Amino acid sequence: MQTLLWMVLASSAAAGPLPRLGFAGCGPALFRALPAGEMTVAFSGVAHDASGRVTRFVEEVGEPPSGKPVRATVAVTYASGGACDGVRYAVDIGGRQLFSPSVDEFEAERLEGLIAFSVVDPGVVVLGGVSGTVETTTSRDSLGRSRPSRQGFSHRGTRYEVTYSDFVLDARGRLSGYRAHLRPAGPR
Repeated sequence: MQTLLWMVLASSAAAGPLPRLGFAGCGPALFRALPAGEMTVAFSGVAHDASGRVTRFVEEVGEPPSGKPVRATVAVTYASGGACDGVRYAVDIGGRQLFSPSVDEFEAERLEGLIAFSVVDPGVVVLGGVSGTVETTTSRDSLGRSRPSRQGFSHRGTRYEVTYSDFVLDARGRLSGYRAHLRPAGPR
């Protein structure tokens, strides 16, 4: 019995703290605590249905110098009619399954100091305790579409900066992946 308990604790620690599942608009977003140091989030394998809605993606989050990123595989389902309240998703993190709340349940949660990145509309989603606005600098891809290149915001007196890179598009020109690097930039 002790061995089984140790295995459960070890696998839970290896995955790190689990994200809080929520939404950015109608799209899935995995919220995590703002780190004390740097954090890299990489999205890959973004799949879309015939209507262009995101149905699946992989999110890997790493906080240097810990090394190995935590990998989350996300599968999204939509109720008929396409309303936001019909969006649900499941997340697999190291063999552990998590299931999203409804949009209404999520909007009622307290999210002070949590951050997520959107795979539907690339960029940072910050809720609770942000001083001022999220400042965004954009660039254009080869097709002339705007995408974020840098973002900045303040939380509890600390300035954070996010740099975006490695945007990948599928054969239809839809987002298939990108990388975001978050770092504290000092007091504000």
